[in-house]
Amino acid sequence: AEQRSNSFFAGLLTNLANPKAPVFTSSLFAASMPQHAPIYLGLACVASMFMIAIVWFACVATLLSLDHVSAIFLKNRRWIDRCAGITFMGLG
Repeated sequence: AEQRSNSFFAGLLTNLANPKAPVFTSSLFAASMPQHAPIYLGLACVASMFMIAIVWFACVATLLSLDHVSAIFLKNRRWIDRCAGITFMGLG
């Protein structure tokens, strides 16, 4: 139980310390929302992004907690990291 708690907080701190995702998302909203959008629209966007993040990370955590999925990930981690890095550089 302690390992799961430590892993959870390590993941939480990693995501909170990474400002790129919120800045990128904010720029998308700023570019796509009407100039004088009502406050409820902005709050709805924030709530939507919050729910999407919760669902995404819950799915990732659930999948990687399965032994066979975790083994496949660890076996291919180097290539997954390389492909993700190249993708992010291309998007940057």
